[in-house]
Amino acid sequence: MNLGIDLGTSNSAVVGVDDSGLRLFKTDDGKDVLASAIYFDRRGHMTIGTRAQAQAELSPDNVAQGFKRLMGTSSAIELEGANKSLTPEEASSEIIRQLLRQVEAETGSNEFAGAIITIPAAFDQMQSEATIRAAHAAGLSKVGLLQEPVAAAMAALEGATRRDGRFLIYDLGGGTFDLALVEASGGAVNVIAHEGIKMLGGRDFDRTIIDSVVRPWLAENFQLPENPSRDSRFKRLFAVVRMKAEVAKIELSTRETAVIYLSEDDARAQDLEGNDVYVEVEISRLRYEELIKDRILETVEISRKMLRENGLSNDDIDRIVFIGGPSKTPVIRDLVSRELGIPADHKTDPMTAVARGAAIFSESRDWSVEKGQRKAARGSVSTTGGQLTAKLDFTARSADENARLRIKADTSGGEYRFNVSGPNGFDTGWASLDQKATISLPLPKPGKHVFKVQIEQADGKKACDDQLVEIVRTEATAAAIHATRTVSVKVAQGPASERRNVLHPLIEKGTALPVEGVTSYKLREKLVGGTPDRFEVELYDHADGVDSPDLNLAIGIFAIPADDILEPGQVLAAGTEVNIHWQMDDNGLIRCEISIPSIQVHSERKNFYNPQAGQDRFDGEEGGSLAEAKLVQAQAAINDARSAIGDDSKLDGLQRRVARQHELLSNSSDAEARRAVTEEALHVQQELARLKEAPEHRRAVLLQEIEQIEEGVADLVDSFDPETVERLNTLLRSAREEISNKNWSEVRQLVQQARTIFQRALVQQPGFILHMFETLSEERHSALDKNLHDRLVQEGDQCLESGDIEGVREVVGAILRNRMPSESESGGVAILSSLMR
Repeated sequence: MNLGIDLGTSNSAVVGVDDSGLRLFKTDDGKDVLASAIYFDRRGHMTIGTRAQAQAELSPDNVAQGFKRLMGTSSAIELEGANKSLTPEEASSEIIRQLLRQVEAETGSNEFAGAIITIPAAFDQMQSEATIRAAHAAGLSKVGLLQEPVAAAMAALEGATRRDGRFLIYDLGGGTFDLALVEASGGAVNVIAHEGIKMLGGRDFDRTIIDSVVRPWLAENFQLPENPSRDSRFKRLFAVVRMKAEVAKIELSTRETAVIYLSEDDARAQDLEGNDVYVEVEISRLRYEELIKDRILETVEISRKMLRENGLSNDDIDRIVFIGGPSKTPVIRDLVSRELGIPADHKTDPMTAVARGAAIFSESRDWSVEKGQRKAARGSVSTTGGQLTAKLDFTARSADENARLRIKADTSGGEYRFNVSGPNGFDTGWASLDQKATISLPLPKPGKHVFKVQIEQADGKKACDDQLVEIVRTEATAAAIHATRTVSVKVAQGPASERRNVLHPLIEKGTALPVEGVTSYKLREKLVGGTPDRFEVELYDHADGVDSPDLNLAIGIFAIPADDILEPGQVLAAGTEVNIHWQMDDNGLIRCEISIPSIQVHSERKNFYNPQAGQDRFDGEEGGSLAEAKLVQAQAAINDARSAIGDDSKLDGLQRRVARQHELLSNSSDAEARRAVTEEALHVQQELARLKEAPEHRRAVLLQEIEQIEEGVADLVDSFDPETVERLNTLLRSAREEISNKNWSEVRQLVQQARTIFQRALVQQPGFILHMFETLSEERHSALDKNLHDRLVQEGDQCLESGDIEGVREVVGAILRNRMPSESESGGVAILSSLMR
């Protein structure tokens, strides 16, 4: 049996497929979906599913929920009531184990051909890798991944009378939003484009209800601290309120009003005056719709953008397929459908479609390899025996209602005829065979169909042995799986004195998978064996139109120490060729190997890759510091852009998004909220980078950059050497001249050169180095190795006391090298990549 698993933020499901078709395996209490909740009592006994979810109202400190949103991070899930700590991977693994137990309970077997687990299209490499590790820990050895929109698209064609056309997959789940533009032809699904928002789902709507309805009610009726949800005395109260808000949200799908109610016994908290706290507040459907409308309109705008970029209008789209629990909300379906002018599909089950599509896809895989590969769509056999050899070419797998069989034989030596018979009384009758014949074979229903091919001479004697041909009709097929993101390498670019870090793509978004290749780079600096030298290859998820590494997500590092590839004293010169052998399979997972031809080194022999090196941690004090720092950066970027651009509606929209994140961070201290804040802050900066490159803003933005560098040079003209000052003034004069010529690419290049030279000169100033050390010392949250960071800060303090500026400079470099890859720049100063183009 092949399995399809929808590993969801709020709910999960498992569907199997065998010769009898698709089969949904229900939970112990008869539900179609399993609540993605885990409860531990004080004795360590674990419960998963609905009962665990119910315990969240009684013992929230004993229940883990929403952990999918922390996949790919190093955050811990602390269950203080049970004195238990889990990683998001461990929690996800327990959900998968429970789903497998559901299958075993109904089938009596725990052996499966293979399994496909679905992931959001917006998942990055670290999240995808974490999902695979969770599956392996649950006991699945043969497992692959599939984007949720692709799975939903395949399920939308299951049993459909119309199997052609274009449609949108609108997947709004408990934690993520995915959108896909799909084209279907004869049951073959092709995802033309997809987009997503990692941190947008039903859990965000629950939080909105709390912040906008429950919190004001509590403030009006009780004396509470300014931010009560961040106060340990009220932690349990708000955990239970969140569960009640979710219940109310679900009730509003079928009712006009709902009440969020907690008795004093449920709340178990007193306000600052000693009064027992309770909650009894009504929320109307209209009020709820107002609260979530802006977020839903964000998804509508993404949908419009996707259609525009693909040259389509609403008239070109047949329907919208809604997936995920929150998408069942009437206002969401009605608003999205009305705004886009596209009718809604009401036939596809939003709760189980993803698992069903995953099962369909799983059946199409050949699981003789660990992660599976596509089964052959074409088949070919040759007849044996007798005096004639015939070759039979046929459609081995098809989502269509008909398949094609072609018979080829050298019939020049006589007269021959053939007959093909099959299911439901199908029979071609005897027909003449003259060298070749093509027959259309009916496939009346999904599953296996066996046809018998007979060839005989004109006198009725067999010309060769009868041959059976097996053809599988599938519910749907995926025409191609595409890369959902661009994966790039950080490289140093430009002349030696003007180098800066940029991203160079390895695999472009939209590339058909699987794909592989080799890309050559050069070492920027020499390596010497027997020294601490090493070089690093840093991989990034590369956002469209944003080439700066510090505005993109690092997804892993190859760190190769000199001692591992060189003998003591052996030198590998700067400029030596380094090859990256890369491969992305159709699970969307990237595998890279490094080779250095000149010394015959290939990393296949050693595992240098660390996909977890880019993982942030969002729990604890450091998680809060990280989120706050990212918001500060985003706000500073908005202020800088506004000083150049002035009033702009898009800037106003970005400011509102940052303000919303400030409010979220002030009201919440959980890792989930902090990750949402951090990612939204990054997305705002990416949008700003694109906005500043817009034709209508180029001149103002470039002039601002020129003026900023000119002001910096004027302030430090006595500290910089005259040659540097002259070089900067020449570049900036040339940039102003090119602005007059509207030669924007040349202006950008000149400004970048000037900024790089200015930053290099700035780093030579003792005052700047001391300021950098002071700033970096406080950013422990950005360190890869926290203990190393502490030791370096201590070492830097000692250098300060002794007046050793060069020692402080060395410490600053070491701190930068110990930071998260995407945090390796500070104050415009960054460690240059080990590689050049």
